[in-house]
Amino acid sequence: MIFWINGPFGAGKTTLANLMVQRMPNAHFIDTERIGYLLNPVLSTLRPVQNFQDWPAWRALVVTYLTELHEELGGTLIVPQSVFVEAYWAELREGLADLPVRAITLNVPVGELERRIRSDEIEAGSVNWRLERIDDYVAALPWLRRETDIVDASLPAHELADALSSR
Repeated sequence: MIFWINGPFGAGKTTLANLMVQRMPNAHFIDTERIGYLLNPVLSTLRPVQNFQDWPAWRALVVTYLTELHEELGGTLIVPQSVFVEAYWAELREGLADLPVRAITLNVPVGELERRIRSDEIEAGSVNWRLERIDDYVAALPWLRRETDIVDASLPAHELADALSSR
């Protein structure tokens, strides 16, 4: 199974994913941003983009990566990755259609989200970048509500991990 954790930057996707891996047998944390880092040196000067997800190669490689890892590892692949462009999500879901995918979106009230982002000591250099993308998340919420399960992320992360890991 692929357990995709979507949501705004700073909502706690990575924290939740790590906690779920600890709680679930045969679960694996999968960082699809690494594919963006892999593509960046090759594509950034030839085809500059604001977000590596804008490269069709990123989306195609994510599908291949997850498909191959699912076959190789089995179990649950936990993927904490924000996707706010509906067409990109549709492309990913279509590519993963032969695999069981559960997608959730962590929902945090904007005021709480801003507080979390400003107080994040791990990625303090990303504060402005994250704050600038809150509107992207809010704009994506209508289709995210249709395509994913919305989860209240104002709960403590360990409680959320317990609840989601037992389903």
